Amino acid sequence: MPGPFQKELNKEDWSEVEGHPQIQLKLVARERELYVLTRSLDRAEKERAIRLRTLHGSHKDLAKLRKTVRSGRVRLRELIYKRLGRLEKRWATAWPYPTELRFL
Repeated sequence: MPGPFQKELNKEDWSEVEGHPQIQLKLVARERELYVLTRSLDRAEKERAIRLRTLHGSHKDLAKLRKTVRSGRVRLRELIYKRLGRLEKRWATAWPYPTELRFL
């Protein structure tokens, strides 16, 4: 779902902040409000690192759950769903990415 400023973010009419060439800004006027949008290389790298950390963490926890299910330590489907629910809560930002869950 795109954000409310998606069109403005994709346009190329950004201006650089004086003395900080890695930071760009844009003024957007909407309905008697003035918004200041900013973007920077450092922030993009930080957000990428956060996404990767959550993806790796959720993958690691899902692999642990798979191992316990395959070893037979967890057999009840309700308990498996309960543990998946805990993982979904813990890794909420990364949860839309697992596309397929198989019970083997």
